[in-house]
Amino acid sequence: MQRFTSRFQPRCAIRLSRSIGVRMPGRREITAVIAASDGSRRRFLGDGGKAGPSYAISGDLYARKIHSIRRASARTYRSQEKQRTSGEPSAILYPRLPAPILLPPYSRPPPPFSRSPLSTMASSYSLFCMGNPLLDIQVNNGEEVLKKYDLKANDAILAEEKHLSIYEELPQKYKVTYVAGGAAQNAARGAAYVLPPHSVVYTGCVGDDSLAEQLKAANKREGLDQVYLVKKGEKTGACAVIITGHHRSLVTTLRVAEKFEKAHLASPEVAPLIDAAKVFYLEGFFLTHGVESALELSKKASEASKVFVLNLSAPFIPKFFAVQLQQLIPYCDVIIGNETEAEEWASASGHADKDLASIARALATQPKANPARPRIVIITHGSKSTTLVSSADPDNAKVYDVHPLTDAEIVDTNGAGDAFAGGFLGAFVAGKDLEECVEAGHKLGAMCVQQIGPQFKWPKVNIL
Repeated sequence: MQRFTSRFQPRCAIRLSRSIGVRMPGRREITAVIAASDGSRRRFLGDGGKAGPSYAISGDLYARKIHSIRRASARTYRSQEKQRTSGEPSAILYPRLPAPILLPPYSRPPPPFSRSPLSTMASSYSLFCMGNPLLDIQVNNGEEVLKKYDLKANDAILAEEKHLSIYEELPQKYKVTYVAGGAAQNAARGAAYVLPPHSVVYTGCVGDDSLAEQLKAANKREGLDQVYLVKKGEKTGACAVIITGHHRSLVTTLRVAEKFEKAHLASPEVAPLIDAAKVFYLEGFFLTHGVESALELSKKASEASKVFVLNLSAPFIPKFFAVQLQQLIPYCDVIIGNETEAEEWASASGHADKDLASIARALATQPKANPARPRIVIITHGSKSTTLVSSADPDNAKVYDVHPLTDAEIVDTNGAGDAFAGGFLGAFVAGKDLEECVEAGHKLGAMCVQQIGPQFKWPKVNIL
């Protein structure tokens, strides 16, 4: 059966034993063309030699004319059959046409999409991440750079005036590698690595420049969807990553990343994604400029009894942004940090005991807006064990060993903490228990440090 459907009302289909073509030169016209038994094609009801008249049929009379065509076809067939049996040549032979099959009419073409493709798939996104999108400019063996810019070997800072020339100097004087970065974006890509496609979506503010296009390309390559707030004429943020041995020093210039607007969260493109998400993730770096947006997102999560996860991100966050951090902690269900970040929080909070289990306990038992859900605090310690404390049982700290790698296996520690967070989040969203989530974080972190920059193995390796 051959089916031809007009885009004009009403739609119909014709069944033939010989081929029929439908041409639509005008908005409400069709022309039927019949293929002869000798392989030639003639317009409908043409004689044996020359093409006959073509029949233009208006859409309003289409069904009635199709019946007329069928009856005319039958008469032609009987006439030609008589000629055939009498021995006279026949140029066109085809069997009787059956009644046409009419499909349901429609009054107008379907409307164009009024919402973004991501918002129409909102229900598939379980994890919503927010942070500062950055492009990492990475250089190895950067001892000279550390000395020139007065940087520490294993630290993360915001660029001061004296550091601003580093972003031009590194590409000019050193062999650099460009890697999609930003703490929450790294973690989001890690979670996307673990989860099925279209499970994770990320937002942040970028410019309309080549750096933003590199970020989008990297996200697409690794299965992360984004709903960036794009500022025209602005520059996307960057991070100078100086690698020395197994250490990395991060110097960040936020540029347009710090111009994120809370209104973006209520936009038609983003609001459905927030409503559909089950878990939210925020990097601590975002608190340097976006505490209002962070509170908006965390309060929504708390009111809906959804899970809000915060990463402390760097020692300077609890040290210099303690007020903003304390505003957010009541809405946090999971807090992730490393040992130096935890110690800085303890110092800023007046907690004298530097034992990691004690710090985790103090952080877990901070006041909480939604006490029905216990708070989980996770403190990593490099290649040493990871500590976990739940406010539901604060005196029973869990300690999980890390499977160590040899020095030869470690290529680059940049992004290891973000990879741990990504693995943990991916397993958490997948419904794994806390021990399995920590183990997934360890596995993805170990995979990351064996790559250059915050990246993962391809083809994918299942870590759950």
